[in-house]
Amino acid sequence: MSTHSQKTSPDPQAKIPQRSRGIQRVDALLHAASEVFHEHGYTAATMSEVARRAGAPIGSLYQFFPNKALLADAVINRYADRLLQGMQAIQAEATLTPRQLARQLFALMLQMQQERAIALALVDAADPHSRRQQLRDALLLQLTTLLARLHPAQSAERHRLRAHYVLQQLKQIPSLHHEAQQQPGLLEEAERALHAYLKRE
Repeated sequence: MSTHSQKTSPDPQAKIPQRSRGIQRVDALLHAASEVFHEHGYTAATMSEVARRAGAPIGSLYQFFPNKALLADAVINRYADRLLQGMQAIQAEATLTPRQLARQLFALMLQMQQERAIALALVDAADPHSRRQQLRDALLLQLTTLLARLHPAQSAERHRLRAHYVLQQLKQIPSLHHEAQQQPGLLEEAERALHAYLKRE
């Protein structure tokens, strides 16, 4: 009696573009995917609608992203990369005062709020615990580094605890931005409160 071993196909992977034209095409596809996921949610979004929105052939979309799960994962990764790049840009500032840090953190979170909402919705549709934890850990690391630069005399444990607190405050910015439409000055007050906290030794 002979047995035949079945070969299992490797899991599909997103294709990383190498040329500038491919990079531009992927950027357009991810922008369109973000819009479609935002409007329809992960389940109802279709690959054909993403391709149509990007003005790209459906084959081009599948060439870079063989399935919807990989496309959603790329949207999440793009948000995470942009957010961390924003944090690193703040870290690269020649001088950094508590006021500058508060202002720049607020500006970054406001700039990223729509991408954040889309990415977190996609995370929740896939594997909410592990992906949220990864994003949270990466942000905490950046915030801890910023706080260590701001207050070098404080202990590493104090930097870590303060980073947790600051992250909780930053998470409130999207809802504060919405409420500020009825309560002018609310965001400015929240920024002043964060500035006061960052000044504390």
